[in-house]
Amino acid sequence: MALIVLGASALAANVSVSPGSGPGNKLASVSSSGFLPDAVTGTIFANTGFYIDDGFMVGCPNPDGSAWANCTVMIRMPTVVGPHVIRAANSFGESATTTYTVVPPKLSASPAFGPPGTHVSVRGSSFAADANLGLYIDSGLYQNVVTDESGNFTTSLTLPDLTPGLHDIVGVSGGGNASAPITVTNCIGSVVPGPGGGTLTPAGGGPPIHLNPGSPVPIQKGDSVNNGPGDPLNINLIDGTQFTMAPNTGVTMNDYVYDPGDNSHDKGVYGVFAGAFQYVSGLITKTPDPNVQIITEFSYTGIRGTEFLARLAPCSSTQEVYLIEGRLAITPKATPGVTNLYDAPISLFITSNNVTTNVLSQAMYDSLVSEMLPLNTTVTLGSWLVQYFGCTNNNAAAAPAADPDGDGQDNLTEFLAGTDPTKNSSAFRLLSATPDGNDMRICWMCGGGRTNVVQASASLTGGWMDVSPHLTLPDVGDVTTNYLDSGAITNASARYYRVQLVQ
Repeated sequence: MALIVLGASALAANVSVSPGSGPGNKLASVSSSGFLPDAVTGTIFANTGFYIDDGFMVGCPNPDGSAWANCTVMIRMPTVVGPHVIRAANSFGESATTTYTVVPPKLSASPAFGPPGTHVSVRGSSFAADANLGLYIDSGLYQNVVTDESGNFTTSLTLPDLTPGLHDIVGVSGGGNASAPITVTNCIGSVVPGPGGGTLTPAGGGPPIHLNPGSPVPIQKGDSVNNGPGDPLNINLIDGTQFTMAPNTGVTMNDYVYDPGDNSHDKGVYGVFAGAFQYVSGLITKTPDPNVQIITEFSYTGIRGTEFLARLAPCSSTQEVYLIEGRLAITPKATPGVTNLYDAPISLFITSNNVTTNVLSQAMYDSLVSEMLPLNTTVTLGSWLVQYFGCTNNNAAAAPAADPDGDGQDNLTEFLAGTDPTKNSSAFRLLSATPDGNDMRICWMCGGGRTNVVQASASLTGGWMDVSPHLTLPDVGDVTTNYLDSGAITNASARYYRVQLVQ
């Protein structure tokens, strides 16, 4: 019996897998081609088999049940992360290989911080396909989820009562694990300062914390936030509630509870003590007996799924509210037993005794947004005085030429220098001139963000000349800095110094 050898035109043996990478346990299409169907026509058949990492998986089936050389089959891929060799081979010694790569899984959690009870969305990708996966928090099983054919899942969990600090949410499957960090805090949201910065006063007391422009910081229940005279500042709470605060506006997070798993205890109480703001309601539950309230000097305002603007001018006895969506329940403080409901759109003018109304159109509302929450607000002397003194009408301390902190510099000078007119320790002043070898070191204080130049003269009567370049100070509140005047002692018999504010 003669062996029939195929000619040079025969196809080379080949095996392919589609897709070539993905999650573990994924069902992939594996095909063989170019394998010899038989060695002696009609007598000896070659049965092509498929192997993964040299472990046999399945033979190449023929529709009539006999062995066959070329076919396409569906095979579950391995679960271990990394490359795996897919091989097709027959009994004649023909073989071909390709690779399927199991990609590592990923896990994310949003929000990534919050107090116990926070509703967290957990998303996993590229875990083992169609797998029963365990979600653990700090090594304790929290819940089980099932991935889809792509190894993905989305689920939600409520943070348990964990100690404050960093914790890990870990997804565990047969093919690989992935983790996502989450920080448990008493945080109820974040403050996003604009270019004007602002301050946050902690609930437990202590000095105000300066907010750096553009750097979000956590906010806790009981904290107070004051925006400066610059641009609007945003407060974003974990249920999606948003405050956009105009310059010179203050608000306190009096009370806040949000539990998406049990909304019977939801509560939001906010105290607004100055300025203008825009409020957009989030997911926190609003009940007919309002559990979400804004308290001002004149009224209690219950919120029911609402968007509005509010303004309280420093010298005004009327709270303005412009309601674009939803309903408000308003109780003037002087009439605690009288609550009225108002539906959008409407303009409301609230005093301690009553509420008057007027129409409100979308065009009027848009105009008010531009007026009350302008972008890139320029700090003026007037807005700066309001920031520190509130109502400036008939207020002697708020006069431009007044020196209420007794530091020898009037309000206008402190405005220009960026210092605090209510603290005598905050002033634009020379602190020392100290010999340093043959040099002289000049030390002074000025408000941050300003530009200064050191000048010198042989006489107090004039002839001042710059001895330093223009020096721009970091924008971090009061700044104490210095400049070394090289050779000052050897180059002159006497020298007077001053620091000039560069306009």
